Amino acid sequence: MQTMGQTLNAFYDLEVCPITFDFVNFLILAELEKRRRKLKDLHITIVPGSNEGFRDDDAAFNTSNKIWRLEQIAVPACWLMPNQVRLTICRQRSDLNEQFDLLSENIFPPEYHPKSPRGDFLWAGIAAAAATGEEIPRLRATAQGKSYMAQWLSSLGTEIRPVTITLRESSHKPERNSNIVEWAKAAKKISSLGFHPIILRDTENSFNIINPLLKDFSHCPQAEVNLDLRLALYELCQTNLLVLNGPGVLCWLSEIASYIMFRMITSNVENSSLAMLASMGLTPNSDLSIASPTQRLVWETDKSETIVREFQKLTDVMNDDNVQLTQPRTERSSLTLAQQFFLTGRFEEATSVVKKYLQSYPENPDAWQLIGLIAFKAEQFDVAEKMMQRAINLDGTKSSFFVNLGTLYRRTSRHAEALQAFTKVILIDDKDADAHAQIAELLLLKGEESQAKGAMGRAVEFGQHSPEICEKAAKVLTDLGDYKEAVGFYKRAIGLREELEKERQIQKAKAPELVIQSIK
Repeated sequence: MQTMGQTLNAFYDLEVCPITFDFVNFLILAELEKRRRKLKDLHITIVPGSNEGFRDDDAAFNTSNKIWRLEQIAVPACWLMPNQVRLTICRQRSDLNEQFDLLSENIFPPEYHPKSPRGDFLWAGIAAAAATGEEIPRLRATAQGKSYMAQWLSSLGTEIRPVTITLRESSHKPERNSNIVEWAKAAKKISSLGFHPIILRDTENSFNIINPLLKDFSHCPQAEVNLDLRLALYELCQTNLLVLNGPGVLCWLSEIASYIMFRMITSNVENSSLAMLASMGLTPNSDLSIASPTQRLVWETDKSETIVREFQKLTDVMNDDNVQLTQPRTERSSLTLAQQFFLTGRFEEATSVVKKYLQSYPENPDAWQLIGLIAFKAEQFDVAEKMMQRAINLDGTKSSFFVNLGTLYRRTSRHAEALQAFTKVILIDDKDADAHAQIAELLLLKGEESQAKGAMGRAVEFGQHSPEICEKAAKVLTDLGDYKEAVGFYKRAIGLREELEKERQIQKAKAPELVIQSIK
């Protein structure tokens, strides 16, 4: 541990920090801080927590698994950084206490102390840095890692066009898991298009028998359990397909790897909720501001037809000789900035940026949708409807566009048109619980009680863990005179809200103070 001079001493304290891919975010934020202070070196110290070396409240993994993740995620991640990183892992918390008081400067996070640890290392800090124009450090696989994976790929055949499919199959918050049936269908179609799908599974399932639906595709357990090999494979493949998941950070922070990420939002899961994504600078239908033209987020569920459609779109981009594949997509960045302004209530600034954007990209449906949302907020409903309809005319496959239009119609008491809009939503995504609930309420207004109850039943089926859906079900049942069943749903909603509040309190304890200051 350096005491003075040109070294930033950065502390990842397992008393408050999870041993997950959040560690990669921490590395990037520490490197950014080193650059801001114009220091030469970065020294990472991992500090053990009090619960067998880890957080008291982190029950997602047992101790053995946490130790394994420390060795297989945290340690190798340091070698993927663009500049040299020195790493110290304290075996006992007392080891740090004895040395820490010798430090007088260059501590990260600021005001860190073992007696008052901090753990505010989320993507939001990286997004904030990108928004202010800072160059974001990028990860690179080691030369040896790429050599190993190049040899492995050659063993599959010299003429293949490899595509990875990263599956989430975790026992922790399984609601976020990949839809294996749909991915198997997509893999088969991608294979028929002349590409070679490679399955990357969750580490905990790596050496288990593979799902029979996926047995005909290549599988790479080496890359599943080795971070360097995983990133090397991502960099070497034609593109990489995955749902929102920890390993996706490797793709996000790679300037080489092409990717398409699906299923950005999972209802009632805090770390893949709309609110959490908003804290990262992401709004529906946006991309990361640091993304290149071959790095995309798809705000739809992982249905096979959606996966194949977006894969073909990306293939077209990669085959376009006029597209600079590694150049950051500045046009997307400006649209993302406009969406961020909108999200934070800065409507005039959002309008200015998006109108300037439309001068260059008049056929972008997301931009017209944003104009419509701004008009809606200003209660300029006629303008909002026109803009939303224009967005739909440009792209009628996005369910969120019809959700917004349906919301406008309900706000202006145009119930028949609202019903049509929300019906379009479930035609695109039949598991959209809120759309089914909206349809139930609208049918009830029409006096179609039986149909309303059926629609609400489907809403509950797909949104059984949502307090909002349970409350809507209770209200509909109350209006139908089914008071006993309504009370049951009200009680269920209360219980779910209590659970969510507990989760929020945990997240609040980890709130990124520096990020909030940066955004302000």
